[in-house]
Amino acid sequence: MSNRKYIYINEIEKLKKAYPEYNKLMSIVRLEELGLPVLQGIVVNNFGEENINEINKWANDNNFKLVSVRFDSTNVADHSKLLSLNIELDRIKELEKLLVPPVIALVLISNNRYTQPHSMLALFEEDEIYCEIVGYGFDTQDITRGQNSPHETIIFKRNMYESDNVIHSDNILSHEVITQERYLKTVDRKYSKIYTIMGLEAGTIHSDFKHLNNSEKKLVDDYLHSFGEGDGYLPETYTPISYEELSIFYKYVKMLDFKMKRDITNKIFSSGFFKKYGFLSWDIYASRNG
Repeated sequence: MSNRKYIYINEIEKLKKAYPEYNKLMSIVRLEELGLPVLQGIVVNNFGEENINEINKWANDNNFKLVSVRFDSTNVADHSKLLSLNIELDRIKELEKLLVPPVIALVLISNNRYTQPHSMLALFEEDEIYCEIVGYGFDTQDITRGQNSPHETIIFKRNMYESDNVIHSDNILSHEVITQERYLKTVDRKYSKIYTIMGLEAGTIHSDFKHLNNSEKKLVDDYLHSFGEGDGYLPETYTPISYEELSIFYKYVKMLDFKMKRDITNKIFSSGFFKKYGFLSWDIYASRNG
């Protein structure tokens, strides 16, 4: 794959022509086509001078000093090696070594993964929509890659032919919130994950669990307070998703269900709430059982 000029996330037709085989990117394109909000940014397959200059111009125009970077590839093995990350703009050139073809980078609007109020996964099964939620300081990767438990699970009745996107009591088949004891275990594992990430090169994955002592936890707390706007932390108790947030999430879940119907069966929709931007969609991907 030869070096390509940057393409903006909202340049849908250009992306479809340039990267049709990139499943993660194409799912974002599909979400945008369907009218769901997504993080904006720039797609590149190299960090050459022209692309770096455009990224800097875009970031400076929007007053970003920190950007979020996600990776996509047509090589399945790459997905298990590369994690999304947040990085200072002046360090983005360091990621050049990760863009080994066919890997591409999605350089996105700055978001702090440690300050998302809630992050959600929705699995569209035949008759149900199974939702997993994690709270502040966590994100969906803690469920999918972090070997952690969801903090809240909700099962909705599924009717792909019904366009009503308002939650009714008979839509909810099950709703469970994690116990305090189990929640503290997820916090322990999250501390371990962040501690490991702090000591690794950007973009690499590591899943070994290490129970931290108090001084090691203090290092993680200091890191969270220095990261981004300094408002990251791991709460001692879980705050369940509010009815307002749940209603917004459900509205977009139902939008996907009604518009995609069978096309989204056995697929997972990933999304979250952000302090600055409200609700945003991440992507759609096949479940392991799909």
